[in-house]
Amino acid sequence: MEVRVMARVLIEKLTKKFGDVTAVDSISAEIADGEFMCMLGPSGCGKTTTLRMIAGLEQQDEGDIYIGDTLVNDLPSKNRDIGMVFQFYAMYPDKNVFEQIAFPLRMRKLPKDEIKRRVKEVAEMLGIAEFLKEPMSRLTVDQKQKIEIGRAIVRQPQVYLLDEPLTNLDAKLRVHMRAELKRIQSELKTTTIYVTHDQLEAMILASRIAIMDKGRIVQYDTPDRLYERPVDLFVAGFVGTPPMNFVDCTLTRDKDNYRLDAGDFKYDISDMAELFEKSSAGSELILGIRPEDLRIAERLTDRDAIEAQVDIIEPLGSRMIVNLKVGSHYLKANTRAIPLQPHEKVKIILDKNKIHIFDKKASTAIV
Repeated sequence: MEVRVMARVLIEKLTKKFGDVTAVDSISAEIADGEFMCMLGPSGCGKTTTLRMIAGLEQQDEGDIYIGDTLVNDLPSKNRDIGMVFQFYAMYPDKNVFEQIAFPLRMRKLPKDEIKRRVKEVAEMLGIAEFLKEPMSRLTVDQKQKIEIGRAIVRQPQVYLLDEPLTNLDAKLRVHMRAELKRIQSELKTTTIYVTHDQLEAMILASRIAIMDKGRIVQYDTPDRLYERPVDLFVAGFVGTPPMNFVDCTLTRDKDNYRLDAGDFKYDISDMAELFEKSSAGSELILGIRPEDLRIAERLTDRDAIEAQVDIIEPLGSRMIVNLKVGSHYLKANTRAIPLQPHEKVKIILDKNKIHIFDKKASTAIV
C-alpha cells in the first residue's frame, strides 16, 4: 500500500439535537495521527450520531470538526477524505468481488492499471485475493464483511470510520475479524474511529476509548486506565466482564479507625484515612470490587476475611464464576476452579490494593 499522510481528528464542543432530545451534548476529543480510537457506550448514548457528524452524514448544531488541519464543518461527506464501514454492508449483487472493491476507484476515474494494482494489494492484505472473480452469492458472511472493509481501504483515505461492523457476525467470526481489524490497522497506521457497544471489542482493539453516556463523554482514556481507574460508577460498571461488584456502605470513624459499614460486614480502610480527610464526599459510599479481585480464602482464619455462602457456580473450564451471598448482598468472584458446592459456607478476601470507593450521591470515584 502507498504511504499516506496521516491525520488527527479533532472535535470541539460537538452538539446535536433531535427536537427536544440532545443526542450529543457538547463533547470534545482529539484522536491522534494513526490512532485506533473506540467510542463505547450503550444504545442511545450518542456514539453513532457523533460518528455520522464526523462523516458529514449529520450536520451538527454546534461545535467544530477538524480532519488534519482542515475545518470540515461545511464540507460534504465525499470531500472529507474518509472511508466508512457500516454495520450492514451494502453490496452490488451483479458485481464480482473485484468490481465491488474497485467501485469507489472507478467513481473517481482512476486509471485501469492503478485500480487493478490497488484492488490486488487490498485483496491480498485481507486474504481474499483468490476470490476476486467470484460472485457475491458464493461468499461467506465474513468474506462479505472483508469486502466492505476493502472498499474503505482501497480509497486510501486519511481516516477510517467504522460503525459496529462486527455486530452481525456470530461469536467465532467476531473473534476472527477483531484480530483481522487490529492487524490491518497496525499495518496501515491510518487514524481509525470505531463505534461499538461491546466493551470487550473496544478493550481489545483500541489504544484509547471514549466511554459515552447520555450524549456525553464520561471518560476518555486507555483501556488499562478505564479498567483500573474508572472515574465514576457508570464507567466502573460498564467496563469489565463480569461487571464490578457494588456494595452500599456508610463510612464510620472511631478515633483513627475508618470502616465501611455494609450492614452485613464491616471493612477496615484506616490506611486510607488521609484520602477521606481531604475528600468532600459524604458518609454514604459505595464499595466496588471486581470479581477477579475477590478471593475465596483457603483458611477460614485468614485476616480480613468476610463470611459468605456459595449460591450458584458458573464453570468456565480452568476458572469459574462463583455467585456469593454475604447477608443481603450478592457478589461475584472470578476464581480458579476449586471444589465448591452450593450453600457451602466460605470466607472471602477483597484485594485492598484493587478496591474502589465511590461517593454515592455524586457517583464519582474517591479511591
